[in-house]
Amino acid sequence: MKLRLHKAIFMATLFVFNTAIAKTVNGDLNLDHANLDHVTVNGNAKLTDSKFQSLHVHGHLKFSQVGIADTLVVNGSAEGNGLRCRSAKIDGALEVDKFTAEKAHISGAFIGNDTIIHQNMTVDGELDGRHMTVDGQAIVHGKLNLENSDFHTIEVSSDYCLLQNTRATHIIFKHMKSGRVQKLILNGQTIISGDIDFETGSGEVILDQQAVIKGKITGGKIIPR
Repeated sequence: MKLRLHKAIFMATLFVFNTAIAKTVNGDLNLDHANLDHVTVNGNAKLTDSKFQSLHVHGHLKFSQVGIADTLVVNGSAEGNGLRCRSAKIDGALEVDKFTAEKAHISGAFIGNDTIIHQNMTVDGELDGRHMTVDGQAIVHGKLNLENSDFHTIEVSSDYCLLQNTRATHIIFKHMKSGRVQKLILNGQTIISGDIDFETGSGEVILDQQAVIKGKITGGKIIPR
């Protein structure tokens, strides 16, 4: 197993391979093909083809093909491809290609492609998703843009939501103090199998000719294209 360290900016006790031991890294970390247990990084981290039991990064995380058996916590932004974990809590923006987790909480903008969340997801910011699946409830505090995705329940606090060739069971637009009209745009072969609820009572659903709403609309009206 190969461990790469930036010695000039890295202070830590030695890693012990193939043993269950927690380690703290005070400084930036660059790892390639590592298999470690519980790791905390007080700095930025760049990880490639590595596995962890749990990972906590106080800084920016850049990753490629990383698996975490339990929890990922990042006090900063994160970006990369190929991330697998049980739960993820990112206190910053996340941009990822191929992401799988049981649950996730992103406190920032989330740009995701090929994402699967088996339970619930919360995004405190804008969500831009393509080929994204959320089996539980998705709570989004910001604008929502989905394409070729599959959601169950979407609870959104925004005045703008665009779904393109996407399936959802139930969409709830939460009440907003701005008083602006909340717009839901359903393009392409989008299917809403349940209800659409606007808590403000001033919602608009802009419906493409191929899009389908099987449930009822509460607090809003349809504007056909």
